[in-house]
Amino acid sequence: MDKTYVYDGQEVRKTGRTARKKPRGGRLVKGAAAKEMVQIEIEALPDPNSASAPWKKWVREEELFQIDEEPDLLVEE
Repeated sequence: MDKTYVYDGQEVRKTGRTARKKPRGGRLVKGAAAKEMVQIEIEALPDPNSASAPWKKWVREEELFQIDEEPDLLVEE
């Protein structure tokens, strides 16, 4: 099964497409390397209870929460 993620409260999957943008020559901190900006395309998983088509959106990968099928050990308070 493909990995699934949570984005904005909805279960999504990656489509496999990425978009990259090279850094501009703006202000940089001395000695720091400019990072390339990367976004990935995600799509909502189909909802059998909805008539609307799944949407697609471009996001930073850091915005996704990976769903683990095996339950983690819970930390008791």
